[in-house]
Amino acid sequence: MRKITLLQQPTGSNLCGQYCVAMLADVTPAEAIKSIGKRGRTSTRDLVRGLRKLGYACADQAERIGRAETVPSFGIIKLTIDRGPGARPQCGRHWILVYNGVSYDPAGRAWDSYIGDGWKATSYLPIEI
Repeated sequence: MRKITLLQQPTGSNLCGQYCVAMLADVTPAEAIKSIGKRGRTSTRDLVRGLRKLGYACADQAERIGRAETVPSFGIIKLTIDRGPGARPQCGRHWILVYNGVSYDPAGRAWDSYIGDGWKATSYLPIEI
């Protein structure tokens, strides 16, 4: 089992997906951005493209996390929050890397701070090591 180095995205940026890929692949954020092909908000498809360019095998799409299911011990987890009527949907999404049961958040928050703040894990991208 290898060690993951936590990388923190710049405050206020929308680079959480790129930073998750960088942490997992042990590359610089610039290399992850290049492999994904864009800066800013990322979709599952963007993460898949970036991971595959860096030599990782992963699912084509994220798997849903049901209400009774626990968060998997490995993958890139999508968190969402309901910000109410009229809110932009992109404002309430965030990616976190979970490796061997440990969460690595590019925003630097503790996992339980999201749950206590109304966020929920909705899906995850399975990745093969």
